[in-house]
Amino acid sequence: MRLLNKSKILYLDEVGGIWKHKSANLELLQKISGWDENRFYYFVEVKNFSAVRKLKDELPKIILDVLKNGLIDIILCNSHEAFHSLIEPLYYDFIIPLNLNEDNVIMVSESADIKFQIKNLAEQTGKKPVRCIWTRIFEFNVAEQINSQVSQGKTFPTLHFKTYDKKFINFNRRWRLHRPVLVGSLEARQLLKYGFVSLAASEDGFNWNNIWDIIMDKHPVEKFPYISNLLKENEQTIRSLPPMYLDTEELIYNKATLLRSTDHYYQNTYFSLVNETNFYINIPGEEPGRFFSEKTFKPIGERHPFILVNPPYSLSKLREIGYQTFNPYINESYDQELDDDKRLKMILDEVERLCNLTDNELAYFLANVSPICDHNQQVLRNKKLKDFSEFIND
Repeated sequence: MRLLNKSKILYLDEVGGIWKHKSANLELLQKISGWDENRFYYFVEVKNFSAVRKLKDELPKIILDVLKNGLIDIILCNSHEAFHSLIEPLYYDFIIPLNLNEDNVIMVSESADIKFQIKNLAEQTGKKPVRCIWTRIFEFNVAEQINSQVSQGKTFPTLHFKTYDKKFINFNRRWRLHRPVLVGSLEARQLLKYGFVSLAASEDGFNWNNIWDIIMDKHPVEKFPYISNLLKENEQTIRSLPPMYLDTEELIYNKATLLRSTDHYYQNTYFSLVNETNFYINIPGEEPGRFFSEKTFKPIGERHPFILVNPPYSLSKLREIGYQTFNPYINESYDQELDDDKRLKMILDEVERLCNLTDNELAYFLANVSPICDHNQQVLRNKKLKDFSEFIND
C-alpha cells in the first residue's frame, strides 16, 4: 500500500479532527486487504455520521486537490463499527459538494450490509456506488487470542454431560436498546435465573430508570404487541433489577478480548445468548446492518453453541464465511423472521425450551452440538489473513 499519511492519521469524531501517529486499524488493514500497489492512498478514521459531515473541512487542502483530480484514493475507515447512517453525509456532504469521482472513495465497515446502503444512496443521488470493504477485525482478534491461548496449553472442557445450575451466558456492556429489552424480557419470562448475565452501569450512563421511557416509546404496542405488553406487565419487577456483573465490575471500557477469567462461564453452561451490537431493522434510527463483534466469535472460540440476537439472516451470513450453525438442535427459524417483535419472541421461546431440557434431551443436545463446535473452532483458528476482509461491491 502506497500510503501518503502513514505517520499522521486523521481521526474524526463529532467534535472534530485528532491527528494520531499510528492506527491499529490501519496496520491490520494493510495486512488483511489487497491494495493496488500502483495507487496512492490517504487513510482517515471516521467515528460516525457527524464525523463524515466534517470531512471536507478537516482534510488538508493539498489532499482535497489531488483527490478531486483523481490522483489518489481516500480510505474512510469505520471499522469496529457498522454505521449505515454515515453513508448519507458521505454523498451529500463530501462526494457531491466536491464533485468527486466515486471510484476514488473506499468505505471500510464491519457491516456485512453496508453495500446496500451505499447502493441506495447512489441511486438517490444519481451517483455511482463507492467501493466498500467488509472487515471482520473482531473475528481476526479472537482467532489470534484463541491460538495464543492454545499454544500456552489451554483446553476446552465444555459441553460435558452434568448438572448445570446455569444454562446460558449473556454478556452485555453498553445499553443498546435491544439489550435491556432482552434482559427485561428474560426476567419477565422467569428465565433470567437460568443465566450468567451482565448488565450494569457503563459509559453510556443508562440504567433501568432513565431508559425505561425510551424503551416503551420505541416499542409501541401496535408495532411490538408481544414485547410491549410483556414489559408493561412486569415493569416493577424489571425496573427493580439490581446491577448484574460477571467477570468484572468495570464496564466503562470495552474489553473486546477473550479473557481466561471468563472460561468457567463457558464450562458451566451449555449455550450462549449472544446479544450483538445491532438487532432492529424496523425502528428508525437503529442501525440495521449485520455486525459480528467479539461477542459472536468468543463462543465460537470457546466451543459453545449459541443463539444470535442480531438482524435477520445473520446465521446465514456466518455460514457463508465457513461456520456451521445448530439447526435442528437449536431452532434457528428466528433468523428468517423480519418482524423484530416476532423475532425476539421466537428467541425467548427457544431460550425457554433449551433451559428446560430433560436429562435425556440434554445428553442428545450435547452429543450433537459438540462436533459443530469443534468444526467452528477449527475454522476460526485456521483462517488466513485474507479471510478477514473483502471488497463486497466490486
